Amino acid sequence: MEKFVSRNPAIDWLKGVGIVCIVVYHVSVGVIPRGYLGVELFFMISGFFLMESWLYRPTTTVRYTWSRIKRYAIPYILTLVGACLTRFDLLFHFKDLDSFLEGYTRLFQIFTMSQAMGAQAGCEQFFIGSWFIGELILVGGLLYGMLEFNHKLSVYVLFPCLVFVSYNLLYNEFDGNKWTVIWGLPYEFYRALCCMALGALISYCHNTYAEAFSRRAKFINCMGVLALSLYLCILFSRGSYDKYVFILLPWILAATIINESVLKKCLTKLGRGILTILGKYSLYLLLAHGPVLTGVKFLFGRAGVSAQGLCYTATVYTSIIVFTVALYFCSRKVELLLKRYEFK
Repeated sequence: MEKFVSRNPAIDWLKGVGIVCIVVYHVSVGVIPRGYLGVELFFMISGFFLMESWLYRPTTTVRYTWSRIKRYAIPYILTLVGACLTRFDLLFHFKDLDSFLEGYTRLFQIFTMSQAMGAQAGCEQFFIGSWFIGELILVGGLLYGMLEFNHKLSVYVLFPCLVFVSYNLLYNEFDGNKWTVIWGLPYEFYRALCCMALGALISYCHNTYAEAFSRRAKFINCMGVLALSLYLCILFSRGSYDKYVFILLPWILAATIINESVLKKCLTKLGRGILTILGKYSLYLLLAHGPVLTGVKFLFGRAGVSAQGLCYTATVYTSIIVFTVALYFCSRKVELLLKRYEFK
């Protein structure tokens, strides 16, 4: 495994579907009742690429973690700055010292990613992506460190155990309460751990047992179609079927990997282009839509206009696109400035 394989565009299309579910879920409430389940898809794809990186471009855990910090933390910090600017009123609308300190405290809660306190302060939209970014870095570094220590032990023993333990904790011990902490770690950590370990296992099986994948292509395709149908049903359902997503997504990912040519024929050129753009810039979209949504709601509220209807929706989606483009170019500039500090 000396040469790194080319990026599978079908993975970007799958990420594009995931980001659409997440953004629509937050902006147009009720359209996709369980659109937040697109986050599991992102985690699984991240685990898939983690294993691809280990197999074809192995490096040290420190370098890998540093590369993730540069990629994820830079746009996130820029997003936090933009988020704080959209709620400047917390600081400048005060009557005395106590009200000023209260506004400063709320702004500090926003900047420090305190999701529970932020919800009490009415700023919950600022935290879309906060846990997501932290877990991509921490869990990614943890899994990569296991691979560096002993990749066979990790793949055949540790990763399956992590999936089993995380899954059972998520749907037994937490009992639907996302603010519970078990063994000093929150719900979201186990959610990311389960999905990323699954994605890494799928990548390893696809690369190591390629012939077996080819022989069972028809079976994988049938299971992938069935899993995708059920996944879409769960996304648009009102019931609580979240636990089954962890069973369905591996089949969807596996079928997507081996059916790039089929998907290319099924999708129009325009559809492929849109999903590719959404997939490649999904990180920036995920980070941008939270502050934009909060800022637009604030502006509409100050203007006395209802935060509903076609005008509001068009303003939100247009602002998300503009902020995403700005975030991407600013992040690229900062990355170029930081290149001189890379590990040698």
